[in-house]
Amino acid sequence: DQSHPQVQHEALRCWCEILMSEEKRLESGEAKKKMEKNQEISLSKKISGDQDSDASLVGSVLNQHSTRLFQLTSSVHPKIRLVTLDLIGILLRQGLINPMETVPFLLALQGDVDVPAVRNLALNLLIMEGDKRPDMLRQRVRAGVSLVIKISVYCLLLNLVC
Repeated sequence: DQSHPQVQHEALRCWCEILMSEEKRLESGEAKKKMEKNQEISLSKKISGDQDSDASLVGSVLNQHSTRLFQLTSSVHPKIRLVTLDLIGILLRQGLINPMETVPFLLALQGDVDVPAVRNLALNLLIMEGDKRPDMLRQRVRAGVSLVIKISVYCLLLNLVC
């Protein structure tokens, strides 16, 4: 919150680019080729590396700071909300963030009437998660509604002060 919004935006955008390039590298098989060339890595380490959900160092770091990432979904700056959603979408796709924690924030963003792009992206992410885990979506509706109320009250107070 203390950093300039442009700095926050650029940092989030950089995280997105890093995750996307890592995903591209893994999908291209480059990582597997490197690992197979290295004779010092045992078979068990190769297998555990393939199955490690936190194989991405960047994803692991972002997972540690997911609370802050979720806070940024209610930033007063639309660009920050949008790039934060992009980042959350990448993390969800890569399985690096807990969908149970994410869904309430995506539901709360359905109340973002000022920026349709934010609302649409949040809706698309909700639809994807709903297709994968319909029961989980129903379980998190209450938390999402509670969060949208908190955000609405905060925005209302912010508008009254300004």
